[in-house]
Parts: sequence; C-alpha cells; structure tokens
Amino acid sequence: MRGWENSIAEGLKDLREASKPDPECQGAYQQARLPVPATAVLEVCQATFTFYEEDPPVDDWARLAGFAFAVCDTVDKPPFESDFSKESTEINQKYLRKFEKWFAKNRKKWERLAAKEAEPLEQARQKLASVTSLEGKMT
Repeated sequence: MRGWENSIAEGLKDLREASKPDPECQGAYQQARLPVPATAVLEVCQATFTFYEEDPPVDDWARLAGFAFAVCDTVDKPPFESDFSKESTEINQKYLRKFEKWFAKNRKKWERLAAKEAEPLEQARQKLASVTSLEGKMT
C-alpha cells in the first residue's frame, strides 16, 4: 500500500478503537470499540468511486486496498472481509462490484447516521478552532 492508502485505513481504525484503563489491572489498558464514525465511512465509500474518475484513474487495487478494505475493517457488517493476499484484475473488480452494491444498498443509512453526527462534529470543530486561536495568542 502507498502512504495515503495506509493513512486512510489507519485513520478509520483509530476513529473506531480507543484504549482505556483496565480497572482490574493497574497500569494496563484494554481496547474499547467506539461507535462507527459514519461521516468518515460515508466519505471513504464515496472516495472509493470518485478516485476512479481521476486523471489518470487510481487503479482498482489501490481503491480496494486503500478505501474499501478500510471501510470493511471499520463497519460491523462489512460486505466482505479485507484480504490483502489476493490481488488480480478479476478479483479486484469482483470485490469492487460487491462493495459498490453494498454501498448502494446502505448509502441512505450512512447518510442518516452522518447527518446525526453533523452538529457534534461542528461543535468539536469550533472548540478546536477556539483552542488553536488561543494558543496563537499565548506565543
């Protein structure tokens, strides 16, 4: 995988997983599964298809490995399990068609979930912007 593909996959994974202190073992941490980041999932799903329209187009394997697999590793009921060991033009196209059908079937659900996230995300953005502007005034 190229750097940007790995960044997308890891970014979605980081939005879905968090470490929290283990109450039974001092100094230890356990993984916690967070709610699906619907806004990010929706954007990555859309990127899977829009990068095909680039000039030159991003190849099928990069779209599958960099975008579709990241979604499959993030959502609770993926259309298929990500598998980086298989790569061929025929396999890539088969998985992309399957992903496209899954997204078409689930798109409205992701749009509804993303809409519910819009206000809290905007509040977080504003809070981060205010903290950033305060830090600039302190230096």
